[in-house]
Amino acid sequence: MSPTVSEPARWELRWPEVAVLDGNAAALGIEEASLMDSAGKSLAATALEMTDGAVLVLCGPGNNGGDGFVAARYLREWGVEVSVLASHASARTDVCVWPERPSGEWALVVDCLLGAGASGPGYSLRGQIKDIAAWAAGLGLPVLACDIPTGLGGPDALQADATITFHSMKQGLGSPDSGDITVVPLPWPAEVEDCGPGDATRYPTLDASARKGDRGRLWVIGGGPYHGAPLLAGMAAARSGCDLVHVAMPSVAAGRAEWPTTLIPEELPDEDKLTGSSLEHIAIAFEARPPQALVIGPGLGRDEATMQAVSASSIRPRRRASQRSSTLTRSTPCPRARGLRVCRALRPRMPRRPSAGWLEHRLQKRWLTARASRRPSWSLGRRIHSPDQREGSAAPPEGIRAWRWAVPAISWLER
Repeated sequence: MSPTVSEPARWELRWPEVAVLDGNAAALGIEEASLMDSAGKSLAATALEMTDGAVLVLCGPGNNGGDGFVAARYLREWGVEVSVLASHASARTDVCVWPERPSGEWALVVDCLLGAGASGPGYSLRGQIKDIAAWAAGLGLPVLACDIPTGLGGPDALQADATITFHSMKQGLGSPDSGDITVVPLPWPAEVEDCGPGDATRYPTLDASARKGDRGRLWVIGGGPYHGAPLLAGMAAARSGCDLVHVAMPSVAAGRAEWPTTLIPEELPDEDKLTGSSLEHIAIAFEARPPQALVIGPGLGRDEATMQAVSASSIRPRRRASQRSSTLTRSTPCPRARGLRVCRALRPRMPRRPSAGWLEHRLQKRWLTARASRRPSWSLGRRIHSPDQREGSAAPPEGIRAWRWAVPAISWLER
């Protein structure tokens, strides 16, 4: 049974969320080449609707640039005269240097310099990208943007007459820089919007020089009738990267628990249920070991004395507290509860069960990759080929003229 193709999202995507969806798609076995082929084909079709003349495609160093190379391939196959400008000389392509600027006049510029992988709306362009955007704006030609206009919302934005964006509206689109906006779907399943390995990109990368405690201290206060919930909350915090996770439970619940080595047990003076005496004990402990975050509620139950103790408690972390909604079910509003973040358990549909160490592996891999090389993680040249072609097999389609932006002059490239 074939998977359901995802419909355009009903919300406006923030730029970092695009990487989350890409990661989830990869985990589901969706090849990046197929996504790029679909995006590039949609881009080329729109360009063909806008003009029947020659097209100039501006390609940056990221996936947006890859979409541009695919669009150029399709346009050439459809009989359109195409020129491609690559922003970085480090991009590996199987084309040779063209000694002079290609002859002919362009009728349309396709902007594939920067996409949603940039800093966010309002960022300032730098270096060669800034130079190319200014040069292209000076041509006075209609501009078709891929996903988002380069420099969207910033002082150096390359203003587009039309924008093709994928899967959903993006943050910042709708400004005068975007022109007419069309949202096109991508061939990935609806499960990409579920929680999955791509969500690991939301977490900060590990610092190689970090010491124990640099990634925070958390207290989880819970237990009594139940002992599993506070342990699960603590284990989740430890897996997300928190260095020091203290779990405080009444003594009977703590005695029933099988403590993982990643958690720090904090036995409370109460035996069966949490009362004010335990909270006073915790307040004293906070003076010596203040946490950056506090979770209250997992497994506490709904005993009246516990509800009153939590409502009257004055303990606070240095930054933020989270109070699970079950502890507030029967408690009365009080001034001390203001400002607490109330959390309710969500059960997202998982496309498949990830392995036990997928988060740690992904974070470590990202750090090692960043340390190992500053080069782009993929080659612009490969994206010209169809998905079934390997690197170094066939050259780009005949007739596509490409060149790299060089400083201080422009070097033109062609097959």
